[in-house]
Amino acid sequence: MTANISRLFLAILLATGPGTTMNAADTPTLESMYQDAPKGLPSEPAWGYWKAAPTSWMIVHQQFVNRSKQGNVDIVFLGDSITKGWQQTESTNWTDSPTAIQTVNYGIGGDTTRQVIWRINDGELDGIKPKLVVLMIGTNNLYADHNSGTNEQIVDGVKTILGLIREKSPDTRILLLGVLPRQTKFWSDRVLVLNGLLAALDAPGRVKFHDAGARFIGEDGEINKELFNADLVHLNAAGYENLTTIAKPLVKSLLQ
Repeated sequence: MTANISRLFLAILLATGPGTTMNAADTPTLESMYQDAPKGLPSEPAWGYWKAAPTSWMIVHQQFVNRSKQGNVDIVFLGDSITKGWQQTESTNWTDSPTAIQTVNYGIGGDTTRQVIWRINDGELDGIKPKLVVLMIGTNNLYADHNSGTNEQIVDGVKTILGLIREKSPDTRILLLGVLPRQTKFWSDRVLVLNGLLAALDAPGRVKFHDAGARFIGEDGEINKELFNADLVHLNAAGYENLTTIAKPLVKSLLQ
């Protein structure tokens, strides 16, 4: 580890400041941030890591913390790379009103429920009281790695996130979007089961669950490849247009 990178990480950690709620036991060392967090359940916090750019995940997270410190946030989109790629979130007029709605996109590629839990614990929602959080997370928990879990365990992870949002901002409403279908019928069928369990987290007046999956499946029961990139996981421009069309009336209703 070079001295410059060590100083960079130290500056990032110090910048989290006294407003964070991260426990000392959960604090990663500078060295540990060059590798994945230890294996854990989807409901247990873990920092993120990009092998090709070991310092970058923490820098992106800190940018989100700094944005929240500025205040004036009405809607937070929270999730993984599918959320991150949803660039229309910050430019869409979600209410069809001339009144400005301040929207931020806190999506980070590769994140699972564990990283979102860690990010909330480490300050991303501190100091703001958004009217709405749009949460879509869980697809990366499906991989057989140190962040994976059963469908029930993934639901527990999402439930933990919902609880943390409520603790930070009790009056914030939450739009919980189901995990999108992906790749093959095998995976899409599992996602369908997972979303059926996530639907139980719907709580009138607080959490609105919506499974948009059917709008991404073709007549043959397979995913509509015209809406996905070549990896059949991430959406292309048409897919995001479709997702925005689905989400806009839901967002508008929850903001009323």
